[in-house]
Amino acid sequence: MALIKTSAQGLTADATNLVLLNTVTTTDATVSDIDFDSTYITSTYVNYIVYINVKPVTDGTNLRVRFFVGGTIKDGSSDYGVGALTEGAASLNDNDLDYIPISSSNIGNGNGESVFIKLELGNLTSSTFSSGALFNNTSLGSTHLHTMRFGSGIANYQEANDGIRFYWGTGNFASGSTISLYGVKS
Repeated sequence: MALIKTSAQGLTADATNLVLLNTVTTTDATVSDIDFDSTYITSTYVNYIVYINVKPVTDGTNLRVRFFVGGTIKDGSSDYGVGALTEGAASLNDNDLDYIPISSSNIGNGNGESVFIKLELGNLTSSTFSSGALFNNTSLGSTHLHTMRFGSGIANYQEANDGIRFYWGTGNFASGSTISLYGVKS
């Protein structure tokens, strides 16, 4: 039995504990935001796993995530903190961001260029614990060479979230980009 480990609250879940909530696949290059709203982010689950296979229309950008509270996007100048390592030992440590950067910053849009990300979200619907994100990705960057980033981010507030937004630093999602959201059974 395959195990998927998430460190939020020390949770370990096998694949039978994952419930596919929704998959979004873009059919053209006009989509700038992919949102999972309160239809999918509910008190049924505290923890979520997201599998992301996407590419940008604009070359050399990064994928970002923000959360919703009460249906309103959290985008204040210090709503999020992040620590990450990128290939080549470049690091990021910032507690004054209005988003969580979950990919390296040079994702390509050429033939074969894209990014695959596994994103684990812990305590997303909790108002007692801050919501956290663990991410790991591999990509073929804008120079048609491998890039990677892994790290974590946190909401610098303690409110229950009821949505997630994925978007690029610049531009839209290319056609065929796919994001799948899973709830983790307790």
